[in-house]
Amino acid sequence: MRVASSVLAACAVASLAAAVSAALPAACMDGGSNGTAIAGCTPLYNDTVLASVTVNAGEYRNFHWVVGNYLDMDDEAGNRRSVTFEVRPCSGSAHLFVRALAKPFPTAESHDYASAKNGQPNSVTLQLLRAHFYISVLGVGDASIAAQATPAEPIRFSIIAKVSGGARYPEPGAEGALAVTTKFTESLLLADDTMEMLVSFVPVPTAAQAFEYRVYTAPNTTTSPCGGASGSGSCVKTTLCGVESAMTPRTPWQPMQYSGSNVTVVAPGLPQNIEQTFVVVGRPVGVNASEHPEQTVVYTATTGTPEYEKVLQTESDDTILITLGIVGGVLVLLFVVVFVARRRLIAVFQTRSHRKRPEDTVDTKALREELLRREEARRAKSGEDAPSLGSAEGDAKPSSSDPDAKVPAPRPPAPGKDSHSRAAGVSGGSKD
Repeated sequence: MRVASSVLAACAVASLAAAVSAALPAACMDGGSNGTAIAGCTPLYNDTVLASVTVNAGEYRNFHWVVGNYLDMDDEAGNRRSVTFEVRPCSGSAHLFVRALAKPFPTAESHDYASAKNGQPNSVTLQLLRAHFYISVLGVGDASIAAQATPAEPIRFSIIAKVSGGARYPEPGAEGALAVTTKFTESLLLADDTMEMLVSFVPVPTAAQAFEYRVYTAPNTTTSPCGGASGSGSCVKTTLCGVESAMTPRTPWQPMQYSGSNVTVVAPGLPQNIEQTFVVVGRPVGVNASEHPEQTVVYTATTGTPEYEKVLQTESDDTILITLGIVGGVLVLLFVVVFVARRRLIAVFQTRSHRKRPEDTVDTKALREELLRREEARRAKSGEDAPSLGSAEGDAKPSSSDPDAKVPAPRPPAPGKDSHSRAAGVSGGSKD
């Protein structure tokens, strides 16, 4: 009997559920599931995510959301659940309008609920007092883009419908807070050198899914899309697709685990003394974030300036570079002069060392004989006596150091001189 009763109860519940489901309105249908399709309407059921939806600026994109089952409107405790509709723009702005009663679709002028922030996600949360809602998304282009001559591109966004108690989407740690500081450097930086900054944040507080993170930056200048107001549609800093479109990635995707404390990432390549907007984006490892934007987290954008102070620099960088160039040129010129002078000196010393001395090239003996011959001729012509051996004017006695020197033969006496002595000598000899 008890088994039969249980079976009957289960059958009754199933029949009731089928009847309730049959009574639910069909999304984007007039007159139920067998009615007429509503033109230009996109259906949504329970927890739904549609990525890369487009709408032109100034136009509406219409949706019709229906709860999957009347029994899902209350939780296990009997409390009525709620549903949240959220639009996340990638560019421009997507304003959200909801009507809880019936058609026509809501507009900016006629709606029950609305969220119309520029360049940011817009969301509306409603208690499930009704089983279906009509939703419209108005595309709002950026004013700076609309003023250009070229037509504005369609606004791209994602729309998410989430019932409370259903799927849970990740949220950034520490409510998405970021902290940025300049990384100290002891190196001398020139004007065009870049700097690094330290970005600190708390990872997504979950252990069930590994997340990876990336740092994006954009300069806050008048020429940058992110240099205007925080709500500018040309720089959406609150969605992954918006950040990827308008900002520059500074780090690769890096997996990090939640530990309850901050992690720090180094963001390189930042120009000196230019304020930057910093955003950190997280996504589950192995998940296609473009198809599942609801699984991504975007930390709250913050600003920071990579400041570099030049200690005791009294001159501009250009003056310092010019001075260094002049000093370098003088040193190079001095090196060239010293090198050339050294080569010349070496050449002179080599020439002198190989030159022969006069005594090595002149025949000294022949020169002396020639001088003696000329001296004898002079004396014979003038009638002077030849100097005696060893005198200052005559030929010196050959020295032992000059074995080749010859003693000249004595010349005969001049006529008339010493005739008496010569005669005496002859007569004396005859006496003997």
